[in-house]
Formats: sequence, structure tokens, C-alpha cells
Amino acid sequence: MNSFIVYFLWRYTILVNMRLKLLQNTYLIDRIAALFNNVHALSGSVFLLIFLAGPIKEYAVPMPGEPHPMPPYPASNPAIPLGNWAWHTVAFFFFVIASYLGFVFTYIESKYGHPSVRTRLHPFATFYTIVLTIANLFMMIVYIIQGAASATGDYGSNNPNAETCNESVIPSVFHASDVYCSYLSGQTVIVANWFWFLTFIAAPFFIPPELPITESYQIGELGDGEADGIQMH
Repeated sequence: MNSFIVYFLWRYTILVNMRLKLLQNTYLIDRIAALFNNVHALSGSVFLLIFLAGPIKEYAVPMPGEPHPMPPYPASNPAIPLGNWAWHTVAFFFFVIASYLGFVFTYIESKYGHPSVRTRLHPFATFYTIVLTIANLFMMIVYIIQGAASATGDYGSNNPNAETCNESVIPSVFHASDVYCSYLSGQTVIVANWFWFLTFIAAPFFIPPELPITESYQIGELGDGEADGIQMH
């Protein structure tokens, strides 16, 4: 599924750049929008790294045919400055921020860009942009607070069961466990994640529609003139 997302992100940015080259006297906002769409496509590729970098300290089970567990997971290597959750979070935040900026500048371009790319916005496009901004800020603030608390050793200090926060608990994406190793409440983290996720997947319903790129051909008689032969417009 994520591979399809990466494909469509790159396909979209290719078309954006193609349209930019076809336009004459482009505006600054057109070039900025194309730039952040390029960054968005790149972030989609980087996003795939979240499945490789995580908080795993070692492989739990040996690979088939291996008598012993595999060596420690690379993210737990103390020689790597950003270990455990850090690389995972960097890849994820890169995608979150890039996707947000790509949407916002495409929205601005649709209103103030070159006349050839201006389109009629969805009636709720402005409202959605505001909600998306709040969702992104809320989630990033929650993650920053959690990360800062983890760095200072206060990650479980606000929980009455902090001394047992490392015990095995049944995780849930909807209901926070009574015992959790977290600085903020489990409900706060769940709301932040789901608020962003539901807002993010709603983007296709509010993204400004792009005008189609059309091609026309003019066929003339062969000759020495530059205007002869097949011309594409």
C-alpha cells in the first residue's frame, strides 16, 4: 500500500513539473508549490524507513535455520547518535510536514498562482486547511513533549502506576491502558494520532483539482521550413 502511495506521489510531482515547464511567465508561488510537491514525493520514499527503524533493541526470535538469535538491532547501537525511536520519528515527521506544506502551497497556488492553474476550490477547502494545520501542530507538540520527557527520565512520572509502566500490557488504538509508560495521558496520545490520521486521509476530498494537461498536434507538409512536419502544442 505504501509503495502505491510513493508511486502516485512521484507521478503527481512529475505532472506538476511538466505543467510548470509548459507555462510562460510563472509566478513565484507556482515554483514554490512545485518545490514542495517534489519534497513531498521524496518524503514518501523516506517514510518507508519507518518499517526498518524503530524501538526494537534486538530481534526477538532467530531466523529459520539459525541456532542463535540474530545480533542486536542496528537502532540500539550506542555508536549511532539517533537510535531507537529517533530515526523512526524523523522519517515520520519528514513525511507529515512535507505532506502538509505540499497541500498548503498547492491550495495557495490554486488561489493566487498563474491564471492557467487557478481552479475553483472546494467550498470547505479553507476550513479543511485550518483543521489540518491544527491536527499537525497538535500531534507534533504531543510527540515533542513525549520525547523531551523521555530524554529527561520523566516519561512515566505522571502516571500513578509509573513503577509498573514497563510491564506487559495489551495495547489498544482506541482505549488507553490503565498502565502506560508515558508522560502525557494515553487518551491524549490516542486523540492526537487519530485526529491527525483521519484529517490526513480526508485530503483527497479537499485537494484543489488540477487542470488537465492537453496535447494537440498539427501536421504539415514536409519541407525545409521549421513550421513543416509534425508539431505538438
